[in-house]
This record gives sequence, C-alpha cells and structure tokens, in this order.
Amino acid sequence: MSTHQAGIYRVFWDFYGPDAQRTAEHFERHLRERIERDGLSAEVLECGVERVHEAWSAAWFDAPLELAQRLGGALRAKRSLYRGPLTAINSD
Repeated sequence: MSTHQAGIYRVFWDFYGPDAQRTAEHFERHLRERIERDGLSAEVLECGVERVHEAWSAAWFDAPLELAQRLGGALRAKRSLYRGPLTAINSD
C-alpha cells in the first residue's frame, strides 16, 4: 500500500472453503481483540465480515492509510480497497 493516497482503506483477510464464513468471523473476533489491546479503537472506524459467496468470506477493517498499512502489514492482510478521503467517510 506504499503508493496509495491518504484516506480511508478497507483491509481484508480472505478465507475460502466450506468453513470460510465461520473462519472469517473467528478472525474478526481476534482482530477486534488486537485493536482493543493495542489501543487503536479510536483510529479503526469499523470491522466486519463480508460473505462474497458460499465458499469465500473476508474479515475486514476500515482505517486511515497509516494504520491500515501498519496493522494490515503486521497481520499479513491479503488486499486493501480505497474507500475515500477521511472527511467523506466521517460525514456519513
């Protein structure tokens, strides 16, 4: 993510197979625990799980670029998606 512009990013961990949804939900619980333990709750805007289809689910979080890079890198995120400037996300 080093060439990305400043703003909010959604960082993903993808899981595949018949247990993908359950695995993504389990990972999300650990992700929330890590965010809380590291005192990042104020910086992480949202966490969740997305079911893409029956054999593919993803755990994710939304955060500003610097945190997305730091936490996503530490936890070996698989991909990220630019969501928009910080002001646009906060005004929703």
